Amino acid sequence: MNYCFSIQDMCILFAVIVVFLLFFNTYIFQAGLVNILILKFRATILFVLVYLGLSIGLHIWGLVSVFLNNQFCFI
Repeated sequence: MNYCFSIQDMCILFAVIVVFLLFFNTYIFQAGLVNILILKFRATILFVLVYLGLSIGLHIWGLVSVFLNNQFCFI
């Protein structure tokens, strides 16, 4: 079960990497108009980063509670 947390976090991280790679290949980015991309996709980027942070935090909290208390209670 513990490896599922790592797989989920790695998939989210790869999705973020793919999004930024797609940004780098656009004409707007290559022309130096990065502000337009940031303004247009600010909510998406922020949401994905917050989701990644919350997922990692929840996974760490769950694993620490299992290993320290020897309890198998997950939300």
